[in-house]
Amino acid sequence: MAELPLLECRLSSIAADIEVTMVESHASLKVRSQRLPKQLLKIVFGLPADDECMLTSVDEIATAVHEMLARIQEEAMLDLN
Repeated sequence: MAELPLLECRLSSIAADIEVTMVESHASLKVRSQRLPKQLLKIVFGLPADDECMLTSVDEIATAVHEMLARIQEEAMLDLN
């Protein structure tokens, strides 16, 4: 059996530690961050569907998720004020 190409990217910051692993056209996403209300729901619904997704590399996916989490955290901070 042939080995599948495995690509991996990690992006860390104050907002989150994001790890994306990609095999062929399937991506696995691990996000470690402070829990916020409705955060998971916002991430899942914020990601594009397969047919409309223009993200093709692990770096692009990690950056998009990182930006999404930063917006979620900003919204949470505004809600606290």
